[in-house]
Amino acid sequence: MKWTLLAAIAFFLLPSCKKVDVDFGQQQVDGSHTEIIKLDTITPVVSTVFVDSFSTASPGVALIGTNNDPVFGKSSAMNYFEVSAPSVTPGTDDTFDSLVLILKPNKTWYGDTTKPVHLNVYELDQLIEPVLNTDYATAGTLYNTTSFARKSTLLGSRTLYVSPNRTDSIVVRLDGTNLGDTLFRMMKRNDDALSTAEKFRNFVLKGLCVGSDAADQLILGYKDSMSLRLYYKNTDVVRQQTYATFDISNTSHQFNHIDIDRSGTALGNAGFGINRKQIYSPALGNRAFMQFLTGSMVKVRFPSLRTALTNAPNYSNILSARLTIKPVLNTYNYPYALPAALRMVTTDIENELGTDLVYTSSTSYTTQTGNLFYDYTNLRNTAYTYDVTAYLAQQLTVTTLNNENGLLLLPPSSTFTTSFDRLVVGDNNNLDGQMSLVIYYMAIK
Repeated sequence: MKWTLLAAIAFFLLPSCKKVDVDFGQQQVDGSHTEIIKLDTITPVVSTVFVDSFSTASPGVALIGTNNDPVFGKSSAMNYFEVSAPSVTPGTDDTFDSLVLILKPNKTWYGDTTKPVHLNVYELDQLIEPVLNTDYATAGTLYNTTSFARKSTLLGSRTLYVSPNRTDSIVVRLDGTNLGDTLFRMMKRNDDALSTAEKFRNFVLKGLCVGSDAADQLILGYKDSMSLRLYYKNTDVVRQQTYATFDISNTSHQFNHIDIDRSGTALGNAGFGINRKQIYSPALGNRAFMQFLTGSMVKVRFPSLRTALTNAPNYSNILSARLTIKPVLNTYNYPYALPAALRMVTTDIENELGTDLVYTSSTSYTTQTGNLFYDYTNLRNTAYTYDVTAYLAQQLTVTTLNNENGLLLLPPSSTFTTSFDRLVVGDNNNLDGQMSLVIYYMAIK
């Protein structure tokens, strides 16, 4: 084990009759009896862990599209939702014109924005009902793996190119004139089935699903304000077109369904998934993979920490510890990019999400997001860094022989179930993305 002495020479040069206090952060180190030692030989144990399923209900974002990522595989996203009828009564002589779906992009995307997107709209053939979790005494929810039967015939479709910064509405004309005519006639007679959202979904329109073509190369995010708009012509002296809007009725029944096919990727070739939920980095070319929305997280552990420090000469306590995580070269080329922010969350042997690593002060705390440094002149220096001082100090108190606790790398809590943020990191032996842990500790002589 390599130990590096940082302060000893400076201490020896000072007058022996004077006691010197050395500042280290907010701590003062007595220079006449202590040394600050750097330890950089603890090797983080890195793995990719599988995320089975998670709730995507009330996401605030509708994800629609398909993208074939050479590293993570082929992802497909579909959005399910319900609408309710408007309280509008057309005139007796008014006539139906058209029925359209309106979506509003939110400037988020995953894939190649130079490629066209296909929007395919389906009418559901089954009610959207939350899935009960029998393992916990909680209300049901809707998961990334949940789906409901839809009618085989397309209700409508559109192919278009979308600018990544587009904010104006996208309109998809629905070909199902039978649905439009039916809704219009019910509105004209004030049908009781339109009086409540529950009656409407049970007796008129169970819900809608919007997806894409299998050959698409782009997944787009849309605002959760999608709506049906029914246009009709009124009977004014000057005949005019007007419309009625069917808005989303129950946001808890709106959710994103995500499919992933890892065939031909490193994770797919290694059998990653429900039957192999954790793979250590050496088996993946000294790499680990993170894309929570498609089911993968990076886990970092420090099993040799306790032994290394308790056996260190004159060890007293940790003063500072920094974990540096580097993306593997050539894994974030266009059209992919590094996430601007990534949090680290404590976890255990079950790989459940715990608490975020934070920066603390006397009055507040802030979630750590990695302080991404992007070195355009030398990409090997590009890195995320985390202060793991408090976490490692706490882990030193764990006396369990096989400590499986660790840290999980994830997107921010506000987007981790709606973002396709992706990252490939290296372990300590990967020269194209080398992870490292540097600890400074106090040694009392």
